[in-house]
Amino acid sequence: MKRPPLVRSLAQLLAVTVALLCAQLLAAPHIVALQSEHSQLVISPERHEAIKPYSRLNAGDVLDIAADGSLQIVWISEGRQESWRGPARLTLGATQATEASGRQPAATRTLPPAMRDALAQTRSDLRQIRQLGAVSNVRSSRLPERVSTNYASWRAGSAASDPAADLYLLHEQLQISDWAGAQQTLARLQQLDPNNAELQAASQALAAALAPSTPETSAP
Repeated sequence: MKRPPLVRSLAQLLAVTVALLCAQLLAAPHIVALQSEHSQLVISPERHEAIKPYSRLNAGDVLDIAADGSLQIVWISEGRQESWRGPARLTLGATQATEASGRQPAATRTLPPAMRDALAQTRSDLRQIRQLGAVSNVRSSRLPERVSTNYASWRAGSAASDPAADLYLLHEQLQISDWAGAQQTLARLQQLDPNNAELQAASQALAAALAPSTPETSAP
Protein backbone atom coordinates (compact mmCIF):
# COMPACT_ATOMS: atom_id res chain seq x y z
CA MET A 1 0.00 0.00 0.00
CA LYS A 2 1.39 3.37 -1.03
CA ARG A 3 1.87 5.91 1.74
CA PRO A 4 0.22 9.33 1.31
CA PRO A 5 2.60 12.13 0.23
CA LEU A 6 2.34 13.84 3.63
CA VAL A 7 3.40 10.67 5.47
CA ARG A 8 6.32 10.17 3.06
CA SER A 9 7.43 13.77 3.56
CA LEU A 10 7.28 13.45 7.35
CA ALA A 11 9.27 10.22 7.24
CA GLN A 12 11.91 11.82 5.01
CA LEU A 13 12.11 14.87 7.31
CA LEU A 14 12.52 12.62 10.34
CA ALA A 15 15.29 10.65 8.61
CA VAL A 16 17.14 13.86 7.70
CA THR A 17 16.79 15.21 11.26
CA VAL A 18 18.15 12.00 12.79
CA ALA A 19 21.07 11.99 10.33
CA LEU A 20 21.93 15.61 11.20
CA LEU A 21 21.78 14.90 14.92
CA CYS A 22 24.07 11.89 14.52
CA ALA A 23 26.52 13.94 12.45
CA GLN A 24 26.58 16.66 15.11
CA LEU A 25 27.20 14.10 17.84
CA LEU A 26 30.08 12.56 15.91
CA ALA A 27 31.57 15.97 15.18
CA ALA A 28 31.28 17.21 18.78
CA PRO A 29 34.54 17.10 20.71
CA HIS A 30 34.76 14.28 23.24
CA ILE A 31 35.62 16.04 26.52
CA VAL A 32 35.89 14.11 29.80
CA ALA A 33 36.16 15.32 33.39
CA LEU A 34 38.88 13.03 34.72
CA GLN A 35 38.93 14.33 38.30
CA SER A 36 36.50 16.75 39.92
CA GLU A 37 36.56 18.23 43.40
CA HIS A 38 34.09 21.01 44.33
CA SER A 39 33.46 21.79 40.64
CA GLN A 40 30.11 22.55 39.05
CA LEU A 41 28.52 22.78 35.62
CA VAL A 42 26.66 26.09 35.21
CA ILE A 43 23.25 25.27 33.72
CA SER A 44 21.85 28.76 34.37
CA PRO A 45 22.59 31.56 36.86
CA GLU A 46 20.24 29.86 39.32
CA ARG A 47 21.12 26.25 38.57
CA HIS A 48 24.47 24.52 39.00
CA GLU A 49 25.19 20.77 38.97
CA ALA A 50 28.15 18.99 40.50
CA ILE A 51 30.53 17.58 37.88
CA LYS A 52 30.86 13.83 38.34
CA PRO A 53 34.19 12.14 37.61
CA TYR A 54 34.38 10.68 34.08
CA SER A 55 31.28 12.57 32.93
CA ARG A 56 31.22 13.86 29.37
CA LEU A 57 31.31 17.62 28.87
CA ASN A 58 30.57 19.73 25.81
CA ALA A 59 32.22 22.64 24.04
CA GLY A 60 30.53 25.80 25.28
CA ASP A 61 29.96 24.47 28.81
CA VAL A 62 30.71 26.89 31.63
CA LEU A 63 32.28 25.39 34.75
CA ASP A 64 32.81 26.85 38.21
CA ILE A 65 35.62 25.59 40.44
CA ALA A 66 35.41 26.57 44.11
CA ALA A 67 38.38 28.10 45.95
CA ASP A 68 39.19 24.71 47.48
CA GLY A 69 38.33 22.78 44.32
CA SER A 70 40.19 21.28 41.39
CA LEU A 71 39.32 19.87 37.99
CA GLN A 72 41.17 17.76 35.45
CA ILE A 73 39.80 17.72 31.90
CA VAL A 74 40.80 15.68 28.83
CA TRP A 75 39.98 16.36 25.17
CA ILE A 76 40.05 12.79 23.90
CA SER A 77 40.68 13.44 20.18
CA GLU A 78 43.53 15.88 20.75
CA GLY A 79 44.81 14.18 23.89
CA ARG A 80 45.05 17.52 25.68
CA GLN A 81 44.87 17.25 29.46
CA GLU A 82 44.37 20.34 31.60
CA SER A 83 44.59 20.56 35.40
CA TRP A 84 42.89 23.52 37.08
CA ARG A 85 42.71 24.79 40.65
CA GLY A 86 40.03 27.08 42.04
CA PRO A 87 38.70 29.57 42.25
CA ALA A 88 38.09 29.61 38.52
CA ARG A 89 35.33 29.93 35.92
CA LEU A 90 36.05 28.02 32.74
CA THR A 91 34.45 28.02 29.32
CA LEU A 92 35.19 24.87 27.35
CA GLY A 93 36.26 25.17 23.74
CA ALA A 94 36.67 22.47 21.13
CA THR A 95 40.35 21.96 22.00
CA GLN A 96 40.99 23.77 25.32
CA ALA A 97 39.42 25.81 28.11
CA THR A 98 39.60 29.53 28.75
CA GLU A 99 39.39 31.07 32.22
CA ALA A 100 37.34 34.20 32.86
CA SER A 101 40.24 36.19 34.33
CA GLY A 102 42.75 35.00 31.74
CA ARG A 103 44.55 32.55 34.01
CA GLN A 104 46.27 29.52 32.54
CA PRO A 105 45.81 25.93 33.78
CA ALA A 106 48.07 24.73 36.59
CA ALA A 107 49.39 22.02 34.25
CA THR A 108 48.87 20.70 30.72
CA ARG A 109 50.15 17.70 28.79
CA THR A 110 49.37 15.64 25.71
CA LEU A 111 48.28 12.05 26.32
CA PRO A 112 49.34 9.17 24.03
CA PRO A 113 46.64 7.65 21.77
CA ALA A 114 46.30 4.37 23.69
CA MET A 115 45.67 6.25 26.92
CA ARG A 116 43.11 8.52 25.24
CA ASP A 117 41.21 5.50 23.91
CA ALA A 118 41.11 3.96 27.38
CA LEU A 119 39.94 7.17 29.08
CA ALA A 120 37.11 7.45 26.57
CA GLN A 121 35.86 4.10 27.92
CA THR A 122 36.26 4.73 31.65
CA ARG A 123 32.56 5.21 32.38
CA SER A 124 31.60 2.04 30.50
CA ASP A 125 34.48 0.16 32.16
CA LEU A 126 33.18 1.06 35.62
CA ARG A 127 29.63 0.22 34.55
CA GLN A 128 30.84 -3.20 33.42
CA ILE A 129 32.34 -3.81 36.85
CA ARG A 130 29.19 -2.66 38.66
CA GLN A 131 27.09 -5.07 36.60
CA LEU A 132 29.28 -8.11 37.27
CA GLY A 133 27.73 -11.22 38.70
CA ALA A 134 29.71 -13.66 40.82
CA VAL A 135 33.09 -14.49 39.28
CA SER A 136 33.81 -18.19 39.74
CA ASN A 137 37.26 -18.38 38.13
CA VAL A 138 39.49 -15.68 39.59
CA ARG A 139 43.07 -15.46 38.43
CA SER A 140 45.56 -12.80 37.47
CA SER A 141 46.03 -13.02 33.72
CA ARG A 142 49.33 -11.91 32.27
CA LEU A 143 49.11 -8.52 30.61
CA PRO A 144 50.65 -8.06 27.15
CA GLU A 145 54.18 -6.73 27.42
CA ARG A 146 53.29 -3.50 25.61
CA VAL A 147 50.63 -2.74 28.25
CA SER A 148 53.02 -3.33 31.15
CA THR A 149 55.67 -1.21 29.44
CA ASN A 150 53.22 1.59 28.67
CA TYR A 151 51.86 1.61 32.20
CA ALA A 152 55.28 1.69 33.86
CA SER A 153 56.42 4.53 31.61
CA TRP A 154 53.23 6.59 31.89
CA ARG A 155 52.91 6.11 35.64
CA ALA A 156 56.51 7.23 36.15
CA GLY A 157 55.95 10.29 33.96
CA SER A 158 52.71 11.39 35.65
CA ALA A 159 52.06 13.51 38.71
CA ALA A 160 51.49 11.39 41.82
CA SER A 161 47.79 12.38 41.95
CA ASP A 162 47.09 11.82 38.22
CA PRO A 163 44.87 8.75 37.67
CA ALA A 164 45.17 8.51 33.86
CA ALA A 165 47.82 5.76 33.74
CA ASP A 166 45.91 3.59 36.23
CA LEU A 167 42.64 4.08 34.35
CA TYR A 168 44.46 2.89 31.22
CA LEU A 169 45.71 -0.16 33.13
CA LEU A 170 42.22 -0.90 34.47
CA HIS A 171 40.80 -0.79 30.94
CA GLU A 172 43.40 -3.26 29.67
CA GLN A 173 42.86 -5.60 32.63
CA LEU A 174 39.13 -5.72 31.89
CA GLN A 175 39.86 -6.71 28.28
CA ILE A 176 41.46 -9.96 29.50
CA SER A 177 39.16 -10.47 32.54
CA ASP A 178 42.03 -9.95 34.97
CA TRP A 179 39.69 -9.41 37.93
CA ALA A 180 42.37 -9.82 40.59
CA GLY A 181 44.57 -7.25 38.89
CA ALA A 182 41.61 -4.92 38.39
CA GLN A 183 40.87 -5.09 42.11
CA GLN A 184 44.41 -3.94 42.89
CA THR A 185 44.17 -1.12 40.36
CA LEU A 186 40.85 0.07 41.77
CA ALA A 187 42.42 0.16 45.24
CA ARG A 188 45.23 2.38 43.92
CA LEU A 189 42.76 4.66 42.14
CA GLN A 190 40.80 5.09 45.36
CA GLN A 191 43.98 6.14 47.13
CA LEU A 192 44.47 8.81 44.46
CA ASP A 193 40.85 10.00 44.65
CA PRO A 194 39.33 8.85 47.98
CA ASN A 195 36.07 10.84 47.62
CA ASN A 196 35.26 9.43 44.18
CA ALA A 197 31.85 7.74 44.47
CA GLU A 198 32.18 6.10 41.03
CA LEU A 199 35.33 4.26 42.13
CA GLN A 200 33.81 3.32 45.47
CA ALA A 201 30.77 1.75 43.81
CA ALA A 202 32.92 -0.19 41.31
CA SER A 203 35.28 -1.38 44.04
CA GLN A 204 32.42 -2.61 46.21
CA ALA A 205 30.77 -4.38 43.26
CA LEU A 206 34.01 -6.13 42.30
CA ALA A 207 34.66 -7.19 45.89
CA ALA A 208 31.15 -8.69 46.03
CA ALA A 209 31.66 -10.46 42.68
CA LEU A 210 34.93 -11.99 43.87
CA ALA A 211 33.63 -12.92 47.33
CA PRO A 212 33.02 -16.65 46.59
CA SER A 213 36.65 -17.05 45.53
CA THR A 214 40.04 -16.29 46.97
CA PRO A 215 41.84 -14.35 44.26
CA GLU A 216 45.52 -14.86 43.58
CA THR A 217 46.91 -11.34 43.25
CA SER A 218 49.91 -10.12 41.36
CA ALA A 219 51.47 -6.78 40.61
CA PRO A 220 50.90 -5.29 37.12
